[in-house]
Amino acid sequence: MHAPKTFMVGIDVSKAHLDVAVEGKRTVVRFDNDAAGRAALATAIAGAELVVVEATGGYEMATVRALMAADIPVAVVNPRQIRDFARASGRLAKTDQVDARVILHFARAMRPAQIPHIDDGRAPLQESPILRCPAGPRMEGGSGVDTRKKQRCCLLRGFALSGCASQA
Repeated sequence: MHAPKTFMVGIDVSKAHLDVAVEGKRTVVRFDNDAAGRAALATAIAGAELVVVEATGGYEMATVRALMAADIPVAVVNPRQIRDFARASGRLAKTDQVDARVILHFARAMRPAQIPHIDDGRAPLQESPILRCPAGPRMEGGSGVDTRKKQRCCLLRGFALSGCASQA
């Protein structure tokens, strides 16, 4: 039988490392942001009620997937919400360890929603290989209708909008 999930975790993500604040612990632990570090992190926080990660432009996705693969619930939060929460609670210092503690405090106070499981063999549209849309370059001074038509064309032909010429 599993032990009850009784603690929350806040993670500050950067390109090189993960700073982890665990509810009930006084220190912030740092893990490398690589496969071995993410595996060690998942083992260290197994049984967490919720792990809150700040969106960092994609650096968080490998960590989120590793935690989800270990059946650990994860919430990804907009950095602006965390920053506004920190400002409102009077925490103006900006270090990785302080950020991890602020994210943990945010998790306890706001209880953000867990994101759905994303590791089902499909990559989100934004992560699919970028293919150039054959709809042609965006017309300068063109109307929004032209752009919408081109975007629709790209979607119907199976091209990601991130590679659509009408997004340029």
